[in-house]
Amino acid sequence: MSYHCSNHFTKHAFTFPICSTELTTVAALPVAPPLFRSSHAELTSQTTTPPSTSPTSLPVPPQQDYYRLVLQHLRTIEEELKEVKQQVAVNTAMIQRLGGGGVADLGLVEDTNMPLSNAEDLDELERRLISDVDLKKQLVNILAILGGKTTKDAVKRMLGRAFRRSLTLQINWTGAAGKIAFKSLNLKSVLHRAVRRVVTTATEEELQK
Repeated sequence: MSYHCSNHFTKHAFTFPICSTELTTVAALPVAPPLFRSSHAELTSQTTTPPSTSPTSLPVPPQQDYYRLVLQHLRTIEEELKEVKQQVAVNTAMIQRLGGGGVADLGLVEDTNMPLSNAEDLDELERRLISDVDLKKQLVNILAILGGKTTKDAVKRMLGRAFRRSLTLQINWTGAAGKIAFKSLNLKSVLHRAVRRVVTTATEEELQK
């Protein structure tokens, strides 16, 4: 780029050259960056959006944990089905009783020799009750069928079906006088649960009398 001065301009006692500008070459000048380069679309896209709550965005448990949860649910369902079957058996027995079949026809539970007539049969049943949870549930359900208007009445009915008189004479609550201590038997918890099915307000004190 060259400059050629054509004349002078005088003002206030100062002389200024007035030059005509002759543009010979133009070099590409760099463009200064704008102060605000983000467009409206860019600012909109950068706006924080709430996290997605769609099912696909939810965390998925590891496969091993998923299978473990499925197995736990299946075990729960299996236990519930067992209880339903037992309750159906109890209901059937109750219907038979109402039809005149009588509770004695049930034989209470198979292979228990109930009503028990001696200490040997009681010992055998006690051993089974230690580990056989299903047997406990069956005994509770079936003894509860006997009912009773009061706690004392329910206990009397259930003991009458669980023990013959010959064995009853060998048992008391504490085991005093060399007798069998009923409070220490596994059958005690079975009897108490059965009574509370009939008399929900039965207290521990009433059950011990």
